[in-house]
Amino acid sequence: MATGVLLDRPDALRERLRQVPTSPGVYVMRDERTRVVYVGKAINLRNRLRTYFNPGQVLEARIATMVGKVYDFDILTCSSEQEALLLECNLIKRYRPRYNIRLRDDKNYLYMKLPRAGDFPRVYTVRKVADDGARYFGPYTNAKALRSTMKTLRRIFPYRTCSDDVFRRGRVCLDYHIKRCSGPCEGLVEPDEYHDSLEQIGVFMEGRADELTRTLQREMRVASDGREYERAARLRDRAFAVDKVAERQRVLSQAGREQDVVGLARAGGDAVVAVVTIRRGQVLGSETFELEGAADMADAEVVNGFLGQFYGNATSYPREILLPAPIEDGTVLAAWLGERRGTRVEVAIPQRGQKLELVRMAARNAEAALKQATVKKDYDAKRADALLSDLQDALGMDAVPRRIECYDISNLMGTSPVG
Repeated sequence: MATGVLLDRPDALRERLRQVPTSPGVYVMRDERTRVVYVGKAINLRNRLRTYFNPGQVLEARIATMVGKVYDFDILTCSSEQEALLLECNLIKRYRPRYNIRLRDDKNYLYMKLPRAGDFPRVYTVRKVADDGARYFGPYTNAKALRSTMKTLRRIFPYRTCSDDVFRRGRVCLDYHIKRCSGPCEGLVEPDEYHDSLEQIGVFMEGRADELTRTLQREMRVASDGREYERAARLRDRAFAVDKVAERQRVLSQAGREQDVVGLARAGGDAVVAVVTIRRGQVLGSETFELEGAADMADAEVVNGFLGQFYGNATSYPREILLPAPIEDGTVLAAWLGERRGTRVEVAIPQRGQKLELVRMAARNAEAALKQATVKKDYDAKRADALLSDLQDALGMDAVPRRIECYDISNLMGTSPVG
């Protein structure tokens, strides 16, 4: 087996580069221990890889360090740049390479799930999107904010949250009596009406509150004309509640525009990106994402690396994305999202006016989140140092412990131990 990085094996390097195709695709750089250190994409794989290993090429310090660790690389060809972008995002998420921008703790992001199967499906949060016919909304980085939103939705559109075992008992619980559930376990609501309510939640989460209000008012009039006065009253109250919540979300935005607004904040090697979601002139939310691997990268490179991973996990796609600076993959990203959305998507860098103010607002959100993350990190570091010093004193150690190994031994009634 050959030893040494590719730069130290020029004959092998030339042969490897000669075999690389000129098609679009993704390349995966590996070190001597076969660990993935970098994942990239290119419209012409051979030309892109040659730029890394060309002796006359001047590379950024970060990239030069990475190239100096490459023992070999893998090639995955694709039919288009859009396909390469998606594959690159999936591989970065899978391998979390040291020299790529990475979403920190992305496995902890939450989604709201609206199932469509069954007579009375429950609404709940999940950490992964599955291809099961359900509707998903997210990702959300703030679990508290998501649960607050779901609590508000339950007041307007009562739905069940109990487990299937509890549901099968067939008795209403406290949630029904405080109007947080419509009582499907006792047959107090028909399956069609229950699913209509879930569909209305989906319409609301998409930012189409005005459309939902009109639908509810129309149903209210039909119920009233049919002398279903109790149902008409419920629909009236629901329409009023939807309108009040939507009123708090409205901003001065171009009517009908669906936008994601991206802001960036950096301090030292730390970076946070904020994404403000606007649908039909309403701010649906602002999520902030801590990034890893941003040190020594330009702002545009950080945003570029973030967007592919973010939209790889997204459940909705805007008509327009507002960015603080131009990015390398802007055209490819717009085409990729356009395919997913089914209509054209624009990537814009505002220079003036209301759109620029929205980008500045997103940047302020990112700055606030970065400050909070810095304070938390500093506090945790100080607290950990103090605890380790106490542990050193308690155990009479010569130095502060820097490595602690823990072993969990499980038993089954005192037998069959497993470590």
